Amino acid sequence: MAVYTADPTCEYYILKVTRSPTILETNKSDSWGNTFAKGTHVVEGLYYNKNNRSRFGYKLLHDKPAIVYTYAILQFFILQFQHRGK
Repeated sequence: MAVYTADPTCEYYILKVTRSPTILETNKSDSWGNTFAKGTHVVEGLYYNKNNRSRFGYKLLHDKPAIVYTYAILQFFILQFQHRGK
């Protein structure tokens, strides 16, 4: 999904959702240093980092889980990858 950002160098971030939207039952922090209050509507996932050396252009950041406000979601989209021989 595309996620809103206030980063002046980027229009949006791309997030792979790993958990369905939820309402937090307790305060929670993510690996990026963001803290979210109990009762907040969020999704959890992993960001993609722009990678010009990759043939796909993005690399999934497996080691830094993120939490995102559901209202920051700009667009849902489905990525389909084609693999040779399949």
